[in-house]
Amino acid sequence: MLVQKTGVSLSSGIQTVRVEMVTAGSSGFVGAFDWFRAVTPVAQSAYSSGTPWAMPGTVEMENFDIGGEGVAYHDASTSNEGGKYRATGVDIAQDANAGNGYVVGWTPAGEWLEYTVNITTTGTYTLETRVAGVGTGGQFRIRVNGTDQTGLLSVPNTGAWNAYQLVQKTGVSLSSGIQTVRGEMVTAGSSRQTGAFDLFRIYSGAAGKLAGVRTVQSVSPIPLDVRTSNEKSRPAAGWLAVDRDFETAWEGVPGGGWLVLVYDLPVVLDGIRIAWEDGSSTNVQCLHSLDAGTWETFDAEAVSVTARYLWLIFPDEGPDAFPAIQEIRLE
Repeated sequence: MLVQKTGVSLSSGIQTVRVEMVTAGSSGFVGAFDWFRAVTPVAQSAYSSGTPWAMPGTVEMENFDIGGEGVAYHDASTSNEGGKYRATGVDIAQDANAGNGYVVGWTPAGEWLEYTVNITTTGTYTLETRVAGVGTGGQFRIRVNGTDQTGLLSVPNTGAWNAYQLVQKTGVSLSSGIQTVRGEMVTAGSSRQTGAFDLFRIYSGAAGKLAGVRTVQSVSPIPLDVRTSNEKSRPAAGWLAVDRDFETAWEGVPGGGWLVLVYDLPVVLDGIRIAWEDGSSTNVQCLHSLDAGTWETFDAEAVSVTARYLWLIFPDEGPDAFPAIQEIRLE
């Protein structure tokens, strides 16, 4: 682990550096020492252009600030364990289910990441983080300009490192202007990691969710979260319906149920195409919403709608009937 002292003034020329062992710990020793270095810190700024991220909005966790170890982030290892995206000490893996195709992982307690953002309007916001966890016990918090704005947030057991869920903190009061957002890994869970972190977003009501509406193209956007009515017995299984793999399928249970898709930005929706597995029950009702509060039935014959939440409801058709979906595609 790296131990730092910032703001040290040094004169040019030949100097003698002495490292003194002052107090032995409970082990009877001060510690084990590998090396030391003196570096000129890089000024901290938003990745990669230096322009703060506009808020309300979304920031991918791998897009932490420029500035290096101890300035823009702290990581327990000196190299990128995942070997992807950026050549820093932060551990980044590639993941097709992540919002930008990459996710920050290998997160023991004590690590942190910072992001320079620009809050456009003073107000009360919702702060939302997309996370994944294997096992329970992982906890994190988010600070803004050094103030804890969320308290401890728990990373849910999503069943896989690439199965994500949304963790929210509502009622966050933020002032306008340039701010520093820090994500802190506080407690490692049973996996010895805090969790896997995809992105965070700050928004205020429906207006915030409408910022940056995305038109659906030939490939459906990957949802931020997928939940089903049998989540307890089969956690994260709903992702099989949106993994772009027709060889896999999500299977519901007899007696009816539901499946919900959540998107980071609202999508302009003209149609929904469902690839059913052979023998599947195909009776379904689809509702859409922008805020998960007001729901409307989706009518394929009507004009395009804008939605962030899609709710597929499967009625009870008897003890032998259940839905089995290979893939859901938005059009």
